[in-house]
Amino acid sequence: MRFNFTLNRLSLLCFIPLFLRHSIAVDILKAGQSFHDTQIIVSADQKFELGFFTHPKSSNFKYLGIWYKSLPDYVVWVANRDNPILNSSATLKFNTNGNLVLVNQTGQVFWSSNSKSLQDPIAKLLDTGNIVLRDSTSRSEDYVWQSFDYPSDTLLPGMKLGWDSKSGLNRKLISRKSQNDLSSGEFSYEVNLDGLAELVVRKGNKTMFRGGPWFGDGFTRGRSNGGIFIYNSSFEISFSYNIPTNDPYKVVLDSSGSVIHSVWNQEENGWRTTYTFEGSGCNDYDLCGNFGLCSSVLLASCGCLDGFKQKSAQNSSDGCVRKDDKICREGEGFRKISDVKWPDSTWNLVKLKVGIKNCETECLNDCSCLAYGILSLPNIGVACVTWFDKLLDIRYN
Repeated sequence: MRFNFTLNRLSLLCFIPLFLRHSIAVDILKAGQSFHDTQIIVSADQKFELGFFTHPKSSNFKYLGIWYKSLPDYVVWVANRDNPILNSSATLKFNTNGNLVLVNQTGQVFWSSNSKSLQDPIAKLLDTGNIVLRDSTSRSEDYVWQSFDYPSDTLLPGMKLGWDSKSGLNRKLISRKSQNDLSSGEFSYEVNLDGLAELVVRKGNKTMFRGGPWFGDGFTRGRSNGGIFIYNSSFEISFSYNIPTNDPYKVVLDSSGSVIHSVWNQEENGWRTTYTFEGSGCNDYDLCGNFGLCSSVLLASCGCLDGFKQKSAQNSSDGCVRKDDKICREGEGFRKISDVKWPDSTWNLVKLKVGIKNCETECLNDCSCLAYGILSLPNIGVACVTWFDKLLDIRYN
């Protein structure tokens, strides 16, 4: 027996002011200007601020960051998270190549935009929370560098995760080490690019949990409301959020590896969690092993796909084995499985073909094929997905 998978129809970062600050009158920093740690830059519509802060509040570690103007107790982007300035004043300015540089009082560089050289640079803080760098003679949207391409641990509406050919970057969130340590931690939240595109949380190179492959306009699992999915293997594979509200919104990868979606609630005067994506229960990657199927009511429970039995009566994580190995041109067919997260679809476990008219025949004619599914890729069309070697990390939705 083989399988046909169907679509499912298939802590706050606190800081303290350094001094009594005053705002620069405009949202732009131009060549020859500098920006000191007693100043803040405010975006045009007063939505975001760029400035300096210390963390933890009892320390002398100084950082350059961006935060919602109305909510200065949460920093959404940090320039020098892995290289704080200690016991010194700080200045943001342009160097001789037109790059933004963060220096201490002796001129030592603690962070740089590292973009191409500009003759007449302009840096601007946008109302999206994105600080951008361009030449004054270029069009306003022709950025040579932008902070959205280098996220910290927070995803803002309009910020993208994933890869694009123009920048050559694979943008991802990186957790902080701890609540009191802003430096890069162990966990990443990113778009998987090897196999079918899906959101995954990794600890180093190890997958901890995943959202499931994209189906046309969304994911099988993971928060897709307001999600924007771009799939073009030649130009861009990315994910972002477009929230139909003016309320502050953020997606944070915390130091434990959980992805927390929050919106600011004016009535409660606090962040309200709208969704948490974490590696617990059936979300724990490969909890039930090969050919296993995880279901969860109160607790995660491992079973087997039809036609399989537990490999070990003592350890369900060892997965399942076939009851009958005669599956190659022995009159076998497919069992349809609905309302599940598709199996792990990375690396050599999966193949994707566009334009296949009969996906069932495609799988049946290959004795190494274990299962198939059909999906629709935006701007590409219907595609046939076939799985090989293992069927891992399947769960009921």
